[in-house]
Amino acid sequence: MQHDRNIDPEELLLFHLYKHGLLSVRPRNDTLPNQPKPQKEERCSFCGKSQRNVQRLFQSYGGANICNECIALCQKIMAEESRMGPKR
Repeated sequence: MQHDRNIDPEELLLFHLYKHGLLSVRPRNDTLPNQPKPQKEERCSFCGKSQRNVQRLFQSYGGANICNECIALCQKIMAEESRMGPKR
């Protein structure tokens, strides 16, 4: 199988790992030239942003998705709660 020489080798590796079930995180662009585009555009299950509007979209085996922005927001909330001490 011959590949387009303009494809980033790291992107190609991620693509193959994902397609063979060895990577649970979908690469940002999981299609390569000369392959059909995905029918359904994946979205974050929390904020609803599409995959192309975020840096990363993490996908669980159950079908739930979370974007890097929602993860950052969760980390911020948890850090603030940690500073406030235990809940009463």
